[in-house]
Amino acid sequence: FIEQHGGKIVECDTDGIFYTATDGEAIFDALSEYLKQINFSIELEVKNATMLASHKKNYILYLDNGKVIRKGSVWRGRDKNRLVREWAPAYIKKLSENVDEALKMENEMRELISSGKAWHWLAVTKNVAKNETSLLSKEFKAGDKVRFCYKLKKTGKHTQISLSPEQGYDIKHYLVEFEKLVRLIKSIALKTR
Repeated sequence: FIEQHGGKIVECDTDGIFYTATDGEAIFDALSEYLKQINFSIELEVKNATMLASHKKNYILYLDNGKVIRKGSVWRGRDKNRLVREWAPAYIKKLSENVDEALKMENEMRELISSGKAWHWLAVTKNVAKNETSLLSKEFKAGDKVRFCYKLKKTGKHTQISLSPEQGYDIKHYLVEFEKLVRLIKSIALKTR
């Protein structure tokens, strides 16, 4: 119905549909009337928002009031660092407003990571699981909360971690992760501009 009336579906699942259209409210009103015939009602929860849908059920939604909603395991979760939770949404928004400024922002973060000064952006906080005690260190026990960066990602059987900015982090690993994140965002955001 949405597509037949000029809309383009961006993301949908069993309890909601995000779509873009020249006159989205007119489509909503017509769909609402159509569905009343089968005693089904719908609600318009979001309008005039910007959205980056990266994977099924994974998106960042920018509401007109400035609120940012992150959904799905790609964009939220305990294992996500500030780079994904804070920098990526700001970068995506900047890409939609001013590509040159976004590229400047991208280059600044790349330089920060390369210089070894991005520990606070890269660190994750998590509770140590029973099967992770050997992965992290004998000084931690299951249930301990640890904030860390990878110092050397998987050398042999163990992963070395950094518990502070002074201990540094694996620059090469985090640069690769950063470039993957930027490629993912650009592949979606710039394609839909």
